[in-house]
Amino acid sequence: RMMRGKGLRRAPSSRTLGWVRADGGQRQTPGRKRVAGRKAQGRRPARRCSGWWWWWWRWWTCLDAESRAVYLLYLLCLTVALQVYNAYENLDDQLLAYDVEELEKTLHRELLGQTLAINRLTGLLRAYLATYIHRGPLFLSIHGPAGVGKSHLVRLVAKHFSFQLGPGLVLLHSVRYQQQLQSPGGHSGLAAHVSDVLSRALAARRVPVLLFDELELAPPGLLTLLGGLLSSNRTAGAVYIAVSRLGQERIVRSFRARAGGGGHRCLQRVSKELEGLMGRLHPLWRLAPHVIPLVPLDRAHVASCFEQLMDREGLYPQPHRAKALADGLAYYRAGQRLYALRGCSQSLAMVRQLAQERRPAHLGKAVSP
Repeated sequence: RMMRGKGLRRAPSSRTLGWVRADGGQRQTPGRKRVAGRKAQGRRPARRCSGWWWWWWRWWTCLDAESRAVYLLYLLCLTVALQVYNAYENLDDQLLAYDVEELEKTLHRELLGQTLAINRLTGLLRAYLATYIHRGPLFLSIHGPAGVGKSHLVRLVAKHFSFQLGPGLVLLHSVRYQQQLQSPGGHSGLAAHVSDVLSRALAARRVPVLLFDELELAPPGLLTLLGGLLSSNRTAGAVYIAVSRLGQERIVRSFRARAGGGGHRCLQRVSKELEGLMGRLHPLWRLAPHVIPLVPLDRAHVASCFEQLMDREGLYPQPHRAKALADGLAYYRAGQRLYALRGCSQSLAMVRQLAQERRPAHLGKAVSP
């Protein structure tokens, strides 16, 4: 196998076995010819398995059954945690379409003295709008005395959701306006409009918002229609907000009895009292609504309301003039504070009259042709 001589040398051990001849220095391998111009390659040594999976499999096979069960339990817990985190992120993505946080900021900026009511309203909306599939609709019943900002709240909510979802998914029905308009069709037209809104919301996979203002003036037919909508399975994913002055005497009486205490506990007690009272008035309020009472406004809130209206009407919001206008209203005492009997319902007319008086005389005259 090995030939030793003067003209022969031994081939390197790392290359393919063969003979190296002295004439030309070419290497010959049995059964294989070398291609001209190509360098001869020898047989490479076999590599050992060095992948991470190979080492993991060696480590896994060395474990006993109890250790394997513990590690599998850890893996299961990690998987569940990732699923929960993913679901939480999806809830945030769902809420981004409604932007309840911006609505909360707007309500706190525009409404005075209703911090607890706004927090409860936005909390219920945030919890309901976080998901799309629901067992039943969300029924919010907002009550309060005159001049506390009920209609203003409804308009702000309708404007916000119309901007976020589109005007086709929001319905604002004012009972007083519809009675003055005397539109043909009556309740059948309203039912068709509600059905259209629900159909659009189902196609867009969004939760519609339906608002009813001044429900204390609603005829029995409208209340029956609203009760049928709330009981229907078709409106399982919808938000109904009903605003009225029903129960305002109970709110004022409870407020006076507790010496103006408007804390969270007082709000809960008034809500329970209103639930029992409204359930006796009409079967609509027996459908487990979330009752949100609006508390009366004190003298400082009324003065701030005058300042806001003066700013909107183009007048400089002077604090002393706003306090002077607030002193012209009627108040009642509860504890150490004074509360307006009619809230800010008269403030808009007073501010407009003030703006008319301060307008220059030449602007009020008509220009002759």
